[in-house]
Amino acid sequence: MEKQEELDNKEVLKHQWAVIKNPAIWVLAVASCCMYIGRYGVNSWGVFFLENGKGYTAIEAASIISVNSIVGILGTIVSGWLSDRFLKGKRNMMTVVVSLLNAMSLAAFLFAPAGNTWFSIIALSVFGITLGIQLCFLGGLLATDISHKSASGIALGMMGVFGYAGAAAGEILTGIMIDKTTIIDAAGNKIYDFNSLSYFWVGADFMSVLAAIIFTILVAYQTKQKAKVA
Repeated sequence: MEKQEELDNKEVLKHQWAVIKNPAIWVLAVASCCMYIGRYGVNSWGVFFLENGKGYTAIEAASIISVNSIVGILGTIVSGWLSDRFLKGKRNMMTVVVSLLNAMSLAAFLFAPAGNTWFSIIALSVFGITLGIQLCFLGGLLATDISHKSASGIALGMMGVFGYAGAAAGEILTGIMIDKTTIIDAAGNKIYDFNSLSYFWVGADFMSVLAAIIFTILVAYQTKQKAKVA
């Protein structure tokens, strides 16, 4: 019994080490990291952005941003069902498409003309739904798809660490950029420059798209190599 347990532990360690060595896991972690920058950019700074960049009142800004969280629930709920029902569990390409839509909708929201409330709501709705799907896929489901079940814990852990590392880095960099780009006019009023900040958030989102594409290519290559060996 003890020998069997020792063998089982060695097998688990082998599978965990395989996860750590897998370049696809690391690329996926980067995608998750970049996705969290855009996510927390909107969640943490969205109201501030709409108030000071678009001229909305605090209540109007909070109401618009709340759409993101509400529809995000829908995206999370339907994500697994959509991929299993229509793509037979092939979530990699779906992740690329969803990530691209997420980045485009974020750009539309950030660069929408001031006062165009309904356009902002629609853009943020698309952002929220696609973000809900990304949180499910990039947050861990794709990592477990390509990992042995005995190593799923470490795969999920890596996604979590990189995700929140991205969130923390995004928060810090956003604060620094706001501080460095804000000027005070002759009347003592603060004037915020949100262009650089918007490009930063959108750029991070498109980096997530690029990482998702590379991940898809790597997984396809690895699958092909395994088939040759078999």
